[in-house]
Amino acid sequence: MGVFGKAKPAFSPPELPTHDPVPARATQRRVSLFPSLASIGLSEPDPNAPIDPITRGRTFSGEQQRGINGRKLSQSIVPAWHRKASLAIARRDTNPGHLRLGETTANNQDGMNKAFYKSKLTIDDGSSDEDGLTSDEDLAPSRLSVTRRNKGKGKAKALDTLPGWDAAPPLKGRLKKGKGKDKKSKHKHRSKRVMRRLDENLDAYNAYAQNGLVPLTRSANTTRDEASALNPPPMSIGNTILEEDEYMVKSISQPMSLNTGAQDEQPRAVLVGDGFDALDVMADHIFRTGVQKKKWFKAPRMGVRRNDAATGVTIRARTGLYRTFPVDYEALKPFEEAVTRLNPEVAIKIKSDIVNTIMDTYINPSPSMTELVIDENTRIQILDTIELLARARKHQYAAFVRSEQVLVVWADAVENVIPAAEALEESLIQFVWQGPEVNVKFNLVMLQDAKDREEMKEQERRDSQNSNEKYGIDGVVLPELTADDKGSIKTKEEDMDPEDIAKREMQRYWRERPVMLIAPFSDGVAIMLCLALISLGLRILIKEYILDGQPMRFVLMIFSPALCCIASFAAMCVVGSIWQIFGPVRQVTQKSKYFSGIAPKRHMGDLAHVTVQLPVYKESLEEVIMPTVESLKVAITTYERQGGSVGILICDDGLQLLSKAEADKRRRFYFDNNIAYVARPGHNVDGFIRKGRFKKAGNMNFAADLSLRVEEIMDDMRPLAQEKKEPEHFWNELDENDVYDAALAQALEEKQGKAWAAGNIRIGEVILIVDSDTRVPEDCFADAVSEMKESPEVAIIQHMSGVMQVANHFFENGIAHFTRSIQHAISYCTASGEVAPFVGHNAFLRWSALQECMSVDPDDGINKIWSEDHVSEDFQIAVTLQIKGYTVRWATYTGGAFEEGVSLTCDDEINRWQKYAFGCSELLFHPLKRWIFKGPITPLFNQFMWSSIPIHSKFTICGYIFSYYAISIAWVLSVANYFIEGFALPVDGYYLPSWKVTLVCIILFTGLCNVAFITLRYRLKIPNCGQLAFDQIKWIPYFSIFFTGMSMPMSAALVSHLVGYNMTWSTTVKTVEKSNFFLQLPIIWRRFWPQLSFFGLCVPMMIITSSSLMPAGYRVSSIEVYVPMGIITASHLLYPFALNPWFLSFSNSPAMSGNHPEAEA
Repeated sequence: MGVFGKAKPAFSPPELPTHDPVPARATQRRVSLFPSLASIGLSEPDPNAPIDPITRGRTFSGEQQRGINGRKLSQSIVPAWHRKASLAIARRDTNPGHLRLGETTANNQDGMNKAFYKSKLTIDDGSSDEDGLTSDEDLAPSRLSVTRRNKGKGKAKALDTLPGWDAAPPLKGRLKKGKGKDKKSKHKHRSKRVMRRLDENLDAYNAYAQNGLVPLTRSANTTRDEASALNPPPMSIGNTILEEDEYMVKSISQPMSLNTGAQDEQPRAVLVGDGFDALDVMADHIFRTGVQKKKWFKAPRMGVRRNDAATGVTIRARTGLYRTFPVDYEALKPFEEAVTRLNPEVAIKIKSDIVNTIMDTYINPSPSMTELVIDENTRIQILDTIELLARARKHQYAAFVRSEQVLVVWADAVENVIPAAEALEESLIQFVWQGPEVNVKFNLVMLQDAKDREEMKEQERRDSQNSNEKYGIDGVVLPELTADDKGSIKTKEEDMDPEDIAKREMQRYWRERPVMLIAPFSDGVAIMLCLALISLGLRILIKEYILDGQPMRFVLMIFSPALCCIASFAAMCVVGSIWQIFGPVRQVTQKSKYFSGIAPKRHMGDLAHVTVQLPVYKESLEEVIMPTVESLKVAITTYERQGGSVGILICDDGLQLLSKAEADKRRRFYFDNNIAYVARPGHNVDGFIRKGRFKKAGNMNFAADLSLRVEEIMDDMRPLAQEKKEPEHFWNELDENDVYDAALAQALEEKQGKAWAAGNIRIGEVILIVDSDTRVPEDCFADAVSEMKESPEVAIIQHMSGVMQVANHFFENGIAHFTRSIQHAISYCTASGEVAPFVGHNAFLRWSALQECMSVDPDDGINKIWSEDHVSEDFQIAVTLQIKGYTVRWATYTGGAFEEGVSLTCDDEINRWQKYAFGCSELLFHPLKRWIFKGPITPLFNQFMWSSIPIHSKFTICGYIFSYYAISIAWVLSVANYFIEGFALPVDGYYLPSWKVTLVCIILFTGLCNVAFITLRYRLKIPNCGQLAFDQIKWIPYFSIFFTGMSMPMSAALVSHLVGYNMTWSTTVKTVEKSNFFLQLPIIWRRFWPQLSFFGLCVPMMIITSSSLMPAGYRVSSIEVYVPMGIITASHLLYPFALNPWFLSFSNSPAMSGNHPEAEA
């Protein structure tokens, strides 16, 4: 996150109340000192309202106000200075009935008026030096009276002020010069007086700035009487101090009509309440910390004028409404308005010595500098004016402002802003300490600006001397350079032929990223093993033919292709395991065509814009989406400080399906975090069809289509907008944003209200696709963008993923272990030369390459990128990109810092594997009803087989696809084998009994593969490989039940596709849903009743067929028959119970932390 610390949960101040305030009489509390100010925004008082004893006017009830974005604000508000005054009185009031803050008595009214309105406070006048006033007496006429004890010799302690804010007559000797010990005491405690004076100035300024002298929001149709009441003589100019009677003539204590939205739609007022609210306390704390400890701010001074920029802090009270401290500081108004548009949680404006040094040394001498590069991973944007802060890169969280010579730091959590500013200040100090000689290499624009200045000086010197000589930068006379001389300094590449340059670059690239031949060799051995197995079967048929001469048995060879496909995955496992144990492993730490084991060399020039695409549905906002966004924001901050830019685009498929309250909560979160979103209607809503069984592809297609339409509209509108500008006008980012806003509005209007969208939905050069439950590493964007720039043929960079666990029960632990093992296995295979897979998330994609894959959907005629006809849209897009000549690459240099959630229940895991099986069947075969007209094989698989993808990778991908068929056919062959072998039915010798297959699977998957995984981790020096080896053995029973027990559900998915059954799945559960035994029983039966019923009948069938109830000739007694059937039966019966983490929980009141997801239509 650059110089920032770890992100914390956002500070959530309480919302302003919008209900009607309780009348003062109802609470038995005295009315406010200024009831007219407490009712800002009122039209007329209620004629039946009680008479205020102080103002002798009718009291008011609140009327709702609206902020700049139309949201309702508080109905009862008073200026903050009134609460401060009441606080001071309450401290001195000994009457128990008057100790409530926010109240006062009529006896204290005169004293308060004198204290406030006789104080001469002038802002921005004179020097800002804290020592400008040398004594308390110098400050006395221009500050408020405060309670302080005067200690004199032999005198009792006396108060300088009377109770309340009424200044008492000066005590004897107060204005006399101190002598002797008293004078020394003054110098001794000078620092204490300075700090006390600072506190008094802050309190006085805040009291004055929001009192009745400063006009609040007033109506454009104000009457003359109201205008005179609202416009008292300004007290910040001149030396005249209003007398109390003179002011009270112009008092605004009489009822009046005010329109709060006329001139300033953001009222400078705070809630009625007892003392400070949370925002007041936090703003005061941050400001005092910045003034007294960090020297970031300059406190407002009474009677002086500042020439430098105003500093302060502003905190978001709600969307579009900020609370700024110091309050009502007019110099901070542009800062507050810019921050309101930027919309962080908090922002501070810093003016310190280190900021002045940075501005004077580096920024001011280079007017063309747009960012200050502190180091290779940290840079701070530079803005010309404070108004441009509204368009700043928000996730950089800092910006220098030239016009005011200040540094602005903001944060998305109030408690983070001080640590963030401290960390940034520390980095700036280190930057300055290095010196310009070191820092200039990071800020090349400084060199260019210096060169330009030298050239200008040189040109002036030549013009003045009117000489033909040419001077160097140091004034040395240089000879005139000839064309040959200039040509002689060309680089070697410029002297070479372009074809030679391209050839040399290609050779260099192949040296850096060679094609590894380990995988082609091992895949070739696996193919030979498969052919050897088929040849053994053919050998048996030939031997039988020689014995009996029956040629019909050769018809059994038609099963050879199917047997070869099913055996291919097992053959790859055998060869791959041996290779992992004894083969080379150095390639895992290198770079190759399909693999990146080390990070690329970073290109820190113009970094591409990255769009993070996040498809979501109805996941929990607080438990799922927010943590993912917080993780992304940390990475975005790092990348933006490296010079890039990132936007988050959420494809929200559930926004229009949620309740209004939940939808508003999501949109508020999106707006507060500068997130763009696109949402489409529900299925069959206003005729809209959500096509496909798995909705992720359609969700992303809808967002991409809207984004491309906005780009088309902008291309049409941009020339017209440029024509309206002056010829010398430079087209800038603000102009582009204006065109974008108009284009987005037009695109949404074309959708006729079906599409919801907000924010910047334009897609950058590079896309990062993540799931809703993903964690990304802090520094990942710069490496991916650099690799994309270095390798233009790469379309997808798929990162190795770690596991993010949320439940930590045994089922999640087992799936997490399996996922990590699979990730390491894929890393080894791709490093050896296999084509990298694309798993659909935690991957960077090239936007231009995706657009080349667009095709027209015949059902609706819309150009689409992602296939909505396939469940495995990620596999389909990867194959399409490789057919077009692009490369998919696997990257491991992040060390598994990309984390993904795994299934939390066995039900979800079954759904996931069924989706994979269904998707593989879609890629390979047409449904049976289309075989007559279109044939069994799909066009996509035909294209894949005849494409330029390496042959060995085609074999590997086919082996992966057919592994689902091998698992799904296991239960069918086991049951058939029980009757064939048990009842001794006549079969040919070509038949392979299930006992032999079971024995091979036990030896291969339980033995050899586990040994290979353990050995590979050790050889790769993976940390904790000893514990991982123990875990590998520990989970053997778990995975034996897991893979064997999913045979029937997986076969159901494959058959559903072939017969055309519309199979649907529920969304993956992302949050922990605690349950118990009693709740799980009906859920298990509804989900697994087919396999429980079938294999539940197999148990008595096996008992009966092996007992004396069966005739001796039909009795099953062979262990070779019993073991395969027993394993397959036990696994299917145990799967829903043994792998259920809640089945042994018998709590009657489980704590549910989430809703059960609804099935997608």
